[in-house]
Amino acid sequence: MQWIPPELRENTGEIEAAASDKLPKLIEFKDLKGDLQIHSNWTDGQNSITEMAEQAKKAKLEYIVISDHSKTLAMTGGLDEKGLLKQAKEIGEANKQLDGITILQGVELNILKDGTVDISREVLKKLDMASAAVHSYFDMPKEDMTK
Repeated sequence: MQWIPPELRENTGEIEAAASDKLPKLIEFKDLKGDLQIHSNWTDGQNSITEMAEQAKKAKLEYIVISDHSKTLAMTGGLDEKGLLKQAKEIGEANKQLDGITILQGVELNILKDGTVDISREVLKKLDMASAAVHSYFDMPKEDMTK
């Protein structure tokens, strides 16, 4: 029987698949081309954008997205619109200095209680990517939260 990786151990037929040598091939680190969720020392990360890019390059990644937190997540030192635009300049400079990796800019938005996000559309349009997550108000009724 094939060895069953922990990621496949869900009691959904993996034992039978392993016995028939039919387990799926899992994605490995070497298969990755980039990282879409990196926090730098602009918010709650510990390393600079350049340091993050250099390490990603050593790991043979082709691109990274710096996706620091947005402004209303105060505990992380989240960025406001002005901070994101300033960060964009640093990312542009880092891209000029480093060969073999592309640094993109994103942001991890905070979804507010009313369902909106905390960065203006005008600034969001200037970014390469944005993700959004609920970081607070976990005690809201299900209907309100999903609305």
